[in-house]
Amino acid sequence: MDELNQTMWAVTGPWFLTWGIFGVPVAALVAFIGTLLQSGAKGSTVWKYGIGGFLALAFSMLIGFIGHIPPVFGFGGTLILLFFIGILRLWTKERMALKDASPAADLKLAGYVFFLIAAWFTCGIAGLPFLKAFEGEAPGTPLHVMVLFVLGWLFLFLGHYKARKRQS
Repeated sequence: MDELNQTMWAVTGPWFLTWGIFGVPVAALVAFIGTLLQSGAKGSTVWKYGIGGFLALAFSMLIGFIGHIPPVFGFGGTLILLFFIGILRLWTKERMALKDASPAADLKLAGYVFFLIAAWFTCGIAGLPFLKAFEGEAPGTPLHVMVLFVLGWLFLFLGHYKARKRQS
């Protein structure tokens, strides 16, 4: 670590922080815009989602500077659960309208379930340092959360792959 901190990639240096904070979020938005362009989306759609995505990213990063506000987590968690219930209702109606079994839809639903479970455990790990009862205690390893996220992405990927296979 001492050697690393003497390079331009020092953990507290500008290059590492720029990469750590902006690397994946900006790359994901650029990939999103590129995918819209490649798929033939209208220019207005690309601009709308591109600007909206960058504004949402900027807002989410700036809000971190206002400090810890516990009610925001309760409100956000409630919204996540409501959105999940909404997805379940829409998925059920979509699934019932299909003439035959749709493994693609089932795989996507499994992905959503794993993402919800991962969000639950992420909240527990991220919230631990802010609870007085656990002051000074380090949270346990988030390995189980990583497994849940990987499973969520895997099932969404498989669902999209299966849907593509059925179309061709």
